[in-house]
Amino acid sequence: MYLGQNFKKEAVMYEAFSAEKCVELNCFVTAFLADYGRDYQFEGEMHDFWEVFCVLEGDVCVSADERIVHLTGDDVIFHKPMELHRFQIEHDRPVSVFIMSFDAHGPAMKQLENCVLRLSREQKENLLRVISFLRGTLKPGGTCPAGLAALEKNALGFQQFSCLVELFLLSAAEERNRAAAGGPGIGGEDGAVLGEKDGPAAGEEQDSAPPETLVYRTAVQMMEKRVGEWPSVAQIARDCHVSASYLKNIFRKYAGLGVHRYFLKTKIIRASRMLKEGRTVAETAAALAFSSPNYFSVVYKREAGVTPTEYRRAGRLKANGAEVELHVSKEGRA
Repeated sequence: MYLGQNFKKEAVMYEAFSAEKCVELNCFVTAFLADYGRDYQFEGEMHDFWEVFCVLEGDVCVSADERIVHLTGDDVIFHKPMELHRFQIEHDRPVSVFIMSFDAHGPAMKQLENCVLRLSREQKENLLRVISFLRGTLKPGGTCPAGLAALEKNALGFQQFSCLVELFLLSAAEERNRAAAGGPGIGGEDGAVLGEKDGPAAGEEQDSAPPETLVYRTAVQMMEKRVGEWPSVAQIARDCHVSASYLKNIFRKYAGLGVHRYFLKTKIIRASRMLKEGRTVAETAAALAFSSPNYFSVVYKREAGVTPTEYRRAGRLKANGAEVELHVSKEGRA
């Protein structure tokens, strides 16, 4: 309740209505525009913050955990924290993308997990406004920490930028909700949700997906279920009803990793979640079938760049007063 006074000098009580924030940005990590030529492949990474990958022009094949998604102009995929993702250019057309990563929380962010969206006119205009804030400092192909740093010095401008990003995320989350309810898209019928959790690749029905993408999805899901074991490549291939060599080729194509290395990444992702939930290093090592806590710590340090004890303490470490995020690339610590 809030207290006021009318012109008769009588006390007036005002009822207050709290505004829950469905999306709240904590910080930005990267934001950049990039142009890629034919045959380009990004080898892959995972990190404990969100990433928005938007195709402005061209055709791109994206892998995100077990999903294989084919994107074209005005398509966006949201990579949730600790999602292993990579992309490669399709066809001979030039490709332009906008990629932005950030730490955010709120109930609406749950709606963006495993979400692929085709932008409506309104959403695209909003995203272009986000890009325009950065365009003066962005260099094509560069990761522009300087651009974000320059924007951060302008407190009013940075808050406007943050609000535009939050508005874009809220619009995408609402689009996901409307799609789940069978309602119309936001801003007309031009926007659409293309991919759903555990569903087929964007724009494809389950039966029409190429057989190799179905094998890939099945294998990754099997790894998730057997993360507390150490099945061999041959065993995984046999369970997928394919040869080991065929399975290896599929993982090289879509994950940029060998089958065993991908499975190890799956264990590291699961370990990070368990450590954040408060499980001890010994408990986590035992649950994931590592021979000892010490061996688990060595592998985790090699893959994640920090020890499991360090990551368990805070999830995000503080180094010289700055926040350090867990960020794992194809080769381990980025």
